[in-house]
Amino acid sequence: MRPFIILNTNLSTATKNEFEKDFFNNMDNRVFLNTIENSRIHKEIKLVTSREKYAKYVIRPNFKDGYPFLKDLLEMRKTEIKMKKLVYLGLEILDLRKMLIYMFYYEYMQPKYKSKVKLC
Repeated sequence: MRPFIILNTNLSTATKNEFEKDFFNNMDNRVFLNTIENSRIHKEIKLVTSREKYAKYVIRPNFKDGYPFLKDLLEMRKTEIKMKKLVYLGLEILDLRKMLIYMFYYEYMQPKYKSKVKLC
């Protein structure tokens, strides 16, 4: 992913056109935003055309809300969540933070305080 971001950064700085600068910057942002997209917040909305279908959906355990001003729309809770996006970016950030904490502990705190300090 790093080479892709570097390439887009170089392309955006090399161009003089404002549209191309924004285009290459947005390409980097789209890649980043797609990796951290949370599929848990997506809603499931049903359009109901008859009273019988409405009654069937209302008695389900995943029924969340019916909209009184639009009697045909129902909001349902999700019964399953499919994680289709890669979450490698968030994991990489956590790994880097863990590495920094270990470096600080073993290179600074351990030599200075010896056995008086513990890493929880």
